[in-house]
Amino acid sequence: MCLESLNEKFNQLLEEIQNSPEKNRKNRVEQIISIDEKKWYEFPPDVYLNFTGYIINSSLDLKNKNWLKWVIDLLSNHFLERDIDPRHFTRAHFQLSNSELYKKRIGSSSKSGIDDRVLFEALKHLRKAANIEGLKGVENSLENKIRCNLGDTLLRSGRVIEAMRYWDEVIDDSPSFGMAFALRGRAKVQYGDLVYYNGQKNFFFHSAYKDLEKALKTSDLHKSHRKYFGKLKKRLEPFIQEERSLDDLKKFSMGETEQEKKYKKWCLDNILFLNPLNDILCKSIAAHDVLHLPNMHMPEDNDFPYPGLFNQMKQEYVSARFIFYEGVTRNDTHYSDKDVKLINTLDYPEYSYSIEQMKAGLRLAYSIFSKIALFLNHYFDLGFKPYRVKLSSIWYKGGHQNNGMMEVFEKSENWPLKALYWIKKDFYESDLNVDDSIDLIADDIKNIRNHLEHKYLKVHESNSMKDLMENKSFRDTVYENELRFSIGKGELLDSGYAMLKLARAGLIYISLSIHFEEQKHSGQEDTNGVILPIYSDIWEDSWKR
Repeated sequence: MCLESLNEKFNQLLEEIQNSPEKNRKNRVEQIISIDEKKWYEFPPDVYLNFTGYIINSSLDLKNKNWLKWVIDLLSNHFLERDIDPRHFTRAHFQLSNSELYKKRIGSSSKSGIDDRVLFEALKHLRKAANIEGLKGVENSLENKIRCNLGDTLLRSGRVIEAMRYWDEVIDDSPSFGMAFALRGRAKVQYGDLVYYNGQKNFFFHSAYKDLEKALKTSDLHKSHRKYFGKLKKRLEPFIQEERSLDDLKKFSMGETEQEKKYKKWCLDNILFLNPLNDILCKSIAAHDVLHLPNMHMPEDNDFPYPGLFNQMKQEYVSARFIFYEGVTRNDTHYSDKDVKLINTLDYPEYSYSIEQMKAGLRLAYSIFSKIALFLNHYFDLGFKPYRVKLSSIWYKGGHQNNGMMEVFEKSENWPLKALYWIKKDFYESDLNVDDSIDLIADDIKNIRNHLEHKYLKVHESNSMKDLMENKSFRDTVYENELRFSIGKGELLDSGYAMLKLARAGLIYISLSIHFEEQKHSGQEDTNGVILPIYSDIWEDSWKR
């Protein structure tokens, strides 16, 4: 069949599909699949992707897993080998992410526990789809779908806090995009179900109701989604009273001095308070670091290090946050920098106390995850010696991934615990590291931190090294050095914010995960200890000297 007649045939089929997508779906898919693979190379990328997208959607509706496998192979091993425009690259990876998730929906309804290869593949493809250049070339509706799906995939991996930021972005950009409201509302219900302050729980449910209400007023929700989210909205009707509204809350003190007020405003706006409410609003009621541990069972032998360990993690976090804040907001020369002789290396370096504060804040926030691993090791009695405890390995028997998951984790439905595991995967699994994605990968931060601790991190005047490398005079001064890793000041800034957000999320997840575990024992007769209220005594602010 010649190219001209082939294109004519497929253009006609494409037109038929667009006019009546439900008609003769099985026959149409089989007709498309029957074309020789070599002929697919001859199709324009848009036509190619229109048909693969049709097959993927048809596979889900007709529950045909073989079609999905065929499309995954075609896109991965044929289409992505072509020299394609970034926007086609984005569309292809978006389709691959959907294919992976649909494969699971068709194949089995059983839960896969804390680890899930399908989620891994879907997240990897979504991060590639969220390529910065690729997103510039696609229509706004597809960009919104990619951001929504990124949020949904993060939620499936337990990471509700990070997921909500993507739906926030979509809603800010497209206030009529109903699916973003629907997914954010569902996430608030999941989050609120495990928040153990009743007042905060009520606020979460009220806010979730409002999101679902907005979603159901839009016209872009599929009828199956409309039915599901309608039921969820009905469940939340007891929480629609005006006194639970987030629109007209009582104002709380933001501090005694202008400096303190500015700092707290910065924390609120960047969602950095250790307070779940800060994830759904930026008002003064959330401007307090109230998060701690839930009531916990204390064994008779009094081996109960958790309040003290959590205190330490929390103190390190708030200190890291303020140190970083000072570095970010300082705009004068600090007196400690005066009369310090430094050599101008002619490569636009940045040297100052404020830069070191930003570095120190990042390092201190990063270290919190080592203590989170220590907490998990002791609480779940994993058996690792304290000096061998690492976030990368505590999940596995003997500390090695090849040995399989620890039984306590393998089939766990504890979603905040799952979130910590998936944060670990971001730090340590290279396949999830995608360059030029809008989703900042923790591995980038790990690389910066390792050079801060063990080698030589050089910060330059610029938002990014890419910008600097376009400057010929800079390129002429750059030399390869295994000790040095260069970044722009903007990259240090972005990484510092991302690390603080990750550390904050980690502390909230560890608290909620313990609440999940302690709830398993509620109502059960217990002869081996007592339930300790964590808030029995509070360390006064006046003692913090």
